[in-house]
Amino acid sequence: MGGKNEANALAKYQQLTKELHHDVEFHQAGLLISQEYVFLGATPDLLVKCSCCGEGTVEVKCPWTVRDGQLCDLLREKSSCVSECEGSLRLKKSHRYYYPDPGATVCVEKGVLRLLLWTCTEIHVERVKADKEFLLPLLQAAEGFFKKVLLPELVCRWFTTEKKPASCSKPAEHIRSC
Repeated sequence: MGGKNEANALAKYQQLTKELHHDVEFHQAGLLISQEYVFLGATPDLLVKCSCCGEGTVEVKCPWTVRDGQLCDLLREKSSCVSECEGSLRLKKSHRYYYPDPGATVCVEKGVLRLLLWTCTEIHVERVKADKEFLLPLLQAAEGFFKKVLLPELVCRWFTTEKKPASCSKPAEHIRSC
């Protein structure tokens, strides 16, 4: 169901948001790159701004297993993306849906992510605040990969250039390094 119904989910979200919020603006996002973490990029489904809640990103999830049912049916699934908390659905931090979404919030430096869970019969909007403490180990690992692997390859083709054995018989006239 995923991408096919994303437009329907976004249209419904925009309709509901216009009814409940003041001075709402929606913008398509494209690729956004973090100014703080230059190795981190995100492609949120939508950017939203209103005078009552501020700026944020929107990410749509259309779970195939409940495409014609209700979102509460997700609670019966072993690998469910949600749990029940005080009578409402909450996104599990242990589920794969959680990882890219707060990262997008950090990346675009917008305080709140609106996660849309959508079926043909129902929509659920959850506000997820940027959780840098949760993301810190992931950001550190990504930064290490960027500095030790990606950047050396981009700058001087460190891993894809054939390495020649050093020869001591002839002194180097010029020394080049990255």
